[in-house]
This record gives sequence, structure tokens and C-alpha cells, in this order.
Amino acid sequence: MGLVASLLVALVVGAAFAPVLDTRALSLDDDDYITHNELVTRPSAAHAAQFFREAARPTTVGGYWMPLSMTSLMLDVAQGGRASNPAPFHRTSLALHVGATVALFWLLALLFGAPLPALLAALVFGLHPLAVEPVAWIGERKTVLAGALTLCAAAMHVAWARYGGPWRRVASWVAFALALLAKPTATLLPLMLLLVDHWPLRRLSKRTIAEKWPFFLLAAASAAITLISHARSATLDLASGSDRMTLPLQASARLVFYAGKLLWPGALSCVYPRLGPYTWTSPEALGALFAVVAMSALAVLWARRRPALLVGWGWFVLALAPVLGWFDYSWVTLSDKYCYLAIAGVTIVLTGALAAAWRQTAAWRMATAGLLGALLFAEAATSRAAIAHWSDSLTLWTHITAVAPNEPGAHSGLGAVLVREQRWPEARIAFERAAALDPRFWVAQVNVSLAALQMGDLPVAEAAATRAVTLMPRGADALVQAAAVAQAANRPADAEQYLRRALEVHPFDAPARVTLAQMLEVQGKLDESMIEVRRALQIHPGLPLAEFGLGHLLIARQGFSAEARAHLEAAVRAQPDWLPPLNELAWWLAASPDSALRDPARALTLATHASQLAGDSSAAVLDTRAVAEAGMGRFDDAMSTTRIAIERAHREGDGALARALIERQASFARRRPWREPPHPATR
Repeated sequence: MGLVASLLVALVVGAAFAPVLDTRALSLDDDDYITHNELVTRPSAAHAAQFFREAARPTTVGGYWMPLSMTSLMLDVAQGGRASNPAPFHRTSLALHVGATVALFWLLALLFGAPLPALLAALVFGLHPLAVEPVAWIGERKTVLAGALTLCAAAMHVAWARYGGPWRRVASWVAFALALLAKPTATLLPLMLLLVDHWPLRRLSKRTIAEKWPFFLLAAASAAITLISHARSATLDLASGSDRMTLPLQASARLVFYAGKLLWPGALSCVYPRLGPYTWTSPEALGALFAVVAMSALAVLWARRRPALLVGWGWFVLALAPVLGWFDYSWVTLSDKYCYLAIAGVTIVLTGALAAAWRQTAAWRMATAGLLGALLFAEAATSRAAIAHWSDSLTLWTHITAVAPNEPGAHSGLGAVLVREQRWPEARIAFERAAALDPRFWVAQVNVSLAALQMGDLPVAEAAATRAVTLMPRGADALVQAAAVAQAANRPADAEQYLRRALEVHPFDAPARVTLAQMLEVQGKLDESMIEVRRALQIHPGLPLAEFGLGHLLIARQGFSAEARAHLEAAVRAQPDWLPPLNELAWWLAASPDSALRDPARALTLATHASQLAGDSSAAVLDTRAVAEAGMGRFDDAMSTTRIAIERAHREGDGALARALIERQASFARRRPWREPPHPATR
């Protein structure tokens, strides 16, 4: 019966959530986890080891330590997962959600010995619309992975309590440890297990508390690592001042909010309107506090006669405890994903009620089954409607801004989608809206700076970047954007300092290292520049930006060489339509003073392609084509191309290039190809 029921659970949940496999939306921090994460996007054993090694100060994604989740995302990349092909990520997340539902079924069946009620209650969890977000959101792999492992740990512990066997006990410890390595939300599982010891196991005693010492030890270690790693790599502030005085109101309001979403999951979103105001004169806040206090009091008073209420309510509160406002570690205060484990607690109570109904008459069983069937159908339909919002990023963020029109994070996310579509004016409006809603929202300031810089508004870009760094001094994104502004303002020394600070936080950001190398080169620090660009290539072998940067630096230091050519060729192979390396490689293949390195035919092919990409509008690119034509002995073509290039150079106001073109034109008139003089380092 158990295996058949497990298969049925898997089939029903898999079928209901199957549309998630076709979704393509990116949410909030997916760029940090996938697109811009050098270790995830280049799978290797060394990168997996790095995830596990950096417990005290995570560098790949700021925040708490979650090496197992990062490794699982990396393995999906190895299977072809990309931002442009998210299906492998969704397959794994859906499989984990199905696994979590099956584990919950076994937990409930072990607790009550009633397989059919356990199956129905597990499906309430598996089909619940609040589960859509952690399954569809790529970066929330941590939630479904930790959830599945936590429920496995709970099921193995209950199996040991029921039937004994040391291997079951050890398996529960291992599953719990793995859950903590996926996401520290599992930390309070030992207290949840004490609740089920009270009911339905009815074995709670000093002995059962003492037997859980391995769980408490693992939980304490995880909590300490989480606090340290989050404080060092992101933000982690205790509620203070007036916030501390209103913590009971905040916590109560959030509990009531989540209970409402659990019972009526409408208008689901990654970002919700903020609750509040939290004041002791607010009727709404006081009403939420009264509801929570009343529910808690009833749970305690009825602990012996009606223990189900204590267990269900206690599990619900414990599962949500880390996100009730005690710590300020994210601008996202409300999110569906936080409810993932909380739903499981409610199903314990539901299973108890169903098991009691199953002991009644056949009519009771039929009526109960009918009600549950209708509920499950409604859940599945609502979940599918919620999945539809994840079809693509623009659809998702348009929905989010409709749900939370006054939330800065919603408009910031919409702006990020518009940036990917190169709709910069619209993106800037969205970012400025976010900044206006909350001037202290540093992410919005970074984005305003990004859009303003792209549109050539340097004063606004600089002011916004400065505010972002002031608000988040250790925010890598803020520091990198401030560096971009300093670079645009021709302040390479300032850009260097911002980039060095950013790399202290995220040392594996290869593009930032290449930009740092460029700033060092501008300042004449060629040796330091070379070190940084080589480090970038160690982090991300084959990165076109780094390959081009190293080739360019080698030419500046020692002239065109076989090594420099190899790096330029690598950059061109990786991005055949990227104009700068294409043009530089063509130039040196045509004009190198070393005949062994010249390749006029390939130079002309590359130069012609570069000229087509530039639309014959760049004097420098036309100059390269002319030199390549002359290298092939096509001097008349070279002179004609040079005449056009001279006109373009005058139009661009580049007198130095115009004079150089005139000099080369004279050489072509004498039927002589152009050669660069030998580099001083090779003389």
C-alpha cells in the first residue's frame, strides 16, 4: 500500500505542477545564483569544494551558507541549465517537491498508521499554491531541497521511534545535517519533533528530549554559522529602537498574513505590500496580536484534551519563526516560499482529523473524501493559474507590480526585466519609481545609476551610485556600479578602489577583475593589470572579456606574439561578432612586423566582417580593412577604403587618426603594405 500510495502522490503532484517545466521567468536573485555566478556556471569538483569551504564568509552569493543548494544548481548547469534554458533547473526542483510530498506522506502514515488519510493530507501540501514559488523560482532551489531533506529527517526519526533500528536514527541525523547545508530554515526541526512526540506519538518525556541531542547540536552549529556568515557577507541587523518595541505586533501580523494565504491563496506574489503600520494604536495590528495570543492560549490550555491544536499551531509558528521580524536580513519581508515547511505542520492536524473521520460510518468517509477531492481540485487549478504568471519574466513582474504597486522591490524587478530587453527609458522610469517609494532601498539606487549611466546622464548616475554605496558599504553590486561611474567619469583610481572593495566581498567575480585590470592599465600599472586578468582567467577559463584583455595587455607590454594571438583568437571564437577583439586581431595579422605571425588572408576575412558589423561607419575599423587589403596586394582597394576612413576620421574629430591614415595612404600609393614597427621590448 505504501509504495502504491507513494507512486500515486508522485504522479498527481508531478502532473499538476508539470507546466512549471515550460516557465522561463527569472526572479529577484536568479542572476546572483545562475547568470552571474562564475562558480555555478562553470561546474567542477573544485567549485563544489569551494561552496563547502566558505562557511564563515560565503563569497559566491552573499548571505547564509548553503553549499548543498549551490552544488545542486551547478549540477543542473552541467546538464545544460542556463538562464536561456531553465528546464533542467525546473526538472530538479519539481522532482524535489515531489520527493518532499512523498516524504511527508510517509511521515504522516508513520504518525497515524492511516495510509489513505495520510495520502490525502500529503496531497494538500503537494498541490498547495504556496508551493509554486519555490518550485518555479530557480534561486529558491534551497527551499525545496531543504524541505525535502527536513521531511525525510522527520520521517526517519518517527520510524526509529516507532520501530527502532540504529540505522534509522543515524539516517535521520544525516538527512537533517544535509537539510541544514541546503538552507538553515530547517534549524528548528528538533522542536517540531518534540511536538509530534507530544501528539500523536504521546512519548514526550525528559528521555525523548535528551535523545535529540544530535539534532540540537547540529541546529546550534548551523545557527552560529548562519549568523556569522550572514553578518560577514550581507546584512544581519537585530531589530532595534521602536522596531524592537513593536516586534510582537510585527510577528503577529505576519503570522496572520501567512495563515490567511494558507487558507485562501489568492493574488500570490514574490513581493507583497508591506504590512503595518506597527503601532500600539493600530486596530489592525492589535487585532492580529489578539488573534495570535488567543490561538496560542487555546493551544496551551487544550494541550492535553485537544493536542492537535498545539502541534499544528506550534509547528506553523516554529516554521515561520525565522522570518517574523527578529532579524533584518533582506528587503523581502513577506514571501510564499517561507510557508513551505509551515504547510506540513497543518497537514499533521488534517491527517489526525481525517483518520478520525475514517473511523466513522461509510457516509462520513464518503463526505470527507468528497470534500477533500474538491479541495485538492481547487488547489491544483489555483496552482496552475499561479504557474502561468511564471511563463516569462515580463509577465511575472507585471503581475508582481499589480499585486504590490507601492513596493519598491516590485518596480526594481520590473526595471531589471526591461533592461534585459534593452528598453532603457522604461527601465529608468521603473527604477526611479522604486527609489522614490523608498530612498533607502539601495538596490533601486544601484539600478537608477545603471540606467542613467547607460543613457549618458553622468551626474544622476554618480549621485545614485554614491547613495547606494553609503546605504550598503559592502554591497558588491553597489561598489561595481560606483566603479562603472568612476570609469565613465575618467577617474580610474577611484574605480580601482571601488572594484577592490567589491572583490573583497565577491572574489570570484571574473568580469569585475577584468575591469580592475583595465583601470590598472589606464594608470600604467601593467604588471598589476596582468595579474588581475590572469586571475580572471583562472576563475573563468575562456571568458572572452579576459581573453581579449590579456591579449591586449601582452601586445602593450611586448608586442604582437604567438601568446597574444592565441588569446585574441580565443576571444573571437567565443564571440565572433564582438568588434574590439575582431578588429585588433585583424590589425595585427595584417600589420605585424613578424612575418611568422602575419596572415593577410585571415586578416582580410576578419577585417571585412568587422567592417560589416560596424556598418562602414568607424574610421578605425575601415583603417584595419585597408591595411588588410594592402597586405593581400589589393592596393587600389586599400586606397579607396582609406579615403572613406579619412572622411570618417575628420567627421569623428579624430585628427591624429586622420594624419595616420594619410601616411598609410601614401604607402599604399607606393604599392607598399603597412607594417607596425617592432615593439621596443623585442628590439
